[in-house]
Amino acid sequence: MKKILIIKPSSLGDIIHALPVATAISRQVPGAVIDWVVRPEYAEILEAHPAIRRIFLFDRGKWSRLSRMLKTLPEMISLVRSLRRENYDEVLDLQGLFRSGLLSFLSGSSLRFGFENAREFSPVFYNRKVKVLKERIHALERYQLFLKEMGLKMLDPDYGLKPSDDAFSFVENLLSKAGIRPDRPLIILNPNARWETKKWIAERWQELAKRLVTELQAEVIFAGGEAEASECDSLARGAGGLVHNLAGKTTLMQLAALLKKSSLLVTCDSGPMHLSVAVGTRVVALFGPTDPVRTGPYGSENRVLHKDMDCSPCLKRSCPERTHACMEAITVEEVFQEVKQMIVKLGSDTNS
Repeated sequence: MKKILIIKPSSLGDIIHALPVATAISRQVPGAVIDWVVRPEYAEILEAHPAIRRIFLFDRGKWSRLSRMLKTLPEMISLVRSLRRENYDEVLDLQGLFRSGLLSFLSGSSLRFGFENAREFSPVFYNRKVKVLKERIHALERYQLFLKEMGLKMLDPDYGLKPSDDAFSFVENLLSKAGIRPDRPLIILNPNARWETKKWIAERWQELAKRLVTELQAEVIFAGGEAEASECDSLARGAGGLVHNLAGKTTLMQLAALLKKSSLLVTCDSGPMHLSVAVGTRVVALFGPTDPVRTGPYGSENRVLHKDMDCSPCLKRSCPERTHACMEAITVEEVFQEVKQMIVKLGSDTNS
């Protein structure tokens, strides 16, 4: 039996990209025990993965400043002691920052894997360094390089993410109460993103929603977390009462179940985009300041709308030119036609 610890506290999209590593290890290492260090808000995702035994919660905020570290020192010591008691054979630091590298070292494992080009001097804590030969490589494929360094095969990605029956029952009840008609295509719109530069124009979301309802006879839902509920409610009302707002009404795995039951997700570059891919629902993604080659929706069946501009991808949280030109350049007509083609294809695939 081999005991393996994965350190990947955040973010949602990165955690989803790392899940196939756990799946591949469980399939190739008989009896492998796989544990994971994660931030509390993402633990629910890992609980839904059958290969993960134990989850250790890591609150990054408590490690960010010396004053906070001193206040929560007993809690941190407790975490380190818990890790050391497990006597891990191998530790994989997929986060690649000073805190995660230090935690890999403090775990006491004799084999500590990490990217050789990781940030914040974290490679000083690793004794098995993973090489990344290509600059532009998708994050999921980048994490798969850990398997190669471990002497394992890089299998076709399997996220292993399965929402529970309770999550599906909750979503079915939610859709029923909202008056969603099951005989129509169900399209989810996610206008939310952590960076303002990733967001599309609000009025265009509203216009797109109207057209999806009136021209495609689709059921359209704005979705997101609790923090985005107010914004999504405003967008839904601005669409003339034709669409529904379920933002803030689901947990992460209930959102995964909602996406699984949907025909399609239209989204900015965000965590829910990757969650949709993980449960097998196709995506139309709008990209501006970030690079779809590295962080786009994985898989050839998904679509990306991205303008080839001199300033993009800039990877900036605020637009240096203050124009948001890369997102402004994406039109409603372009997005609508992409969605229409995908809905037609999904219909033909179902009929065949």
